[in-house]
Amino acid sequence: MRKLLSRLVITLLLLLALLIGLAWFTPASLLGNLLEKQGSSLQLGLLKGRLHDGSAGQARWQGIDIGKLSWQIGGFSIAPAATDVSFQASGPQMQAQGSFNAQRELVSSNDLNGHFPASWLNLQGLAPLLFAHGKISFDFSQLEVSKQGSPAANGVMDWQDAGLNGLLELSLGDIRFDISTLNPVTGKPSAESDSSREIVITFSNRGDTDLQLNGTITTDGRQYQLDCVARASPGRSDINRFLRKAGEVAADGSYRLQFEGLLSPGD
Repeated sequence: MRKLLSRLVITLLLLLALLIGLAWFTPASLLGNLLEKQGSSLQLGLLKGRLHDGSAGQARWQGIDIGKLSWQIGGFSIAPAATDVSFQASGPQMQAQGSFNAQRELVSSNDLNGHFPASWLNLQGLAPLLFAHGKISFDFSQLEVSKQGSPAANGVMDWQDAGLNGLLELSLGDIRFDISTLNPVTGKPSAESDSSREIVITFSNRGDTDLQLNGTITTDGRQYQLDCVARASPGRSDINRFLRKAGEVAADGSYRLQFEGLLSPGD
């Protein structure tokens, strides 16, 4: 019986080594075919290299051209099953690079930065015929998404030369978003052992603006709350008409905007 178990273990280890070897030397083109068959939001073309270390000369995400994409798969562990992946994307409008650790129900990163055009933001849920312009830069020292617990994020985002056009035409200057993960009870930075946590985004704008903004967005990954004070520059009665429908006016002429709702994968 002992010999039988030993042979079984050895056989399983050899099969595992074979599978890892096949994955290691599999051409990257197989990944493109797999994504296409699954109808993935990520589309890859002009693939080169291997599955563990390859590149795509053309990459699109949900129809958006993100240019060239390269990746490298590093260490792999069996228990728990996890792998480290580093990537770099370089396109005509965006740049992104970083690394992340992927497990069965958890994806995390402590190195993610880049920029993309604000026109990629979908504001139609906020107001029809409202479009964003400018450039958004991001730098995350922590980003964690889990199927079980609340998400976590720590970093900074800067919306440079921010503005809106369409329903309203206005300049927002430069908007800075400071992002942190807090314990909702203590209000202090969240530890890994916390059973609950929430992401708090504090934002304000500066520079030559038609609308001054100052507020916070709080979310636990399921619900969100927005609390913002907005003040239009003198002579912008059109902005005040818009704000009057969304919030309450204060004695100093500013408006308090408060919204809450549910987040969903489709948002």
